[in-house]
Amino acid sequence: MSIVLLNPGIVRISGKLPLQSVPVVSFVVQITASVGIVGYFWFQNWQQAVNQLASQSILDFRF
Repeated sequence: MSIVLLNPGIVRISGKLPLQSVPVVSFVVQITASVGIVGYFWFQNWQQAVNQLASQSILDFRF
């Protein structure tokens, strides 16, 4: 049974990459993605709350 190499560039990089860095890079990517997603939703929620507060303030100011 022979192994077919799909991309020789991957083989070159993987030969130089220490195996210990694979879980570290994976962990860093997951943490970065999680923080980015939570930050995005936090900012959207904060923006909506500020807009609601501003619209309530304008309505209260008119009367």
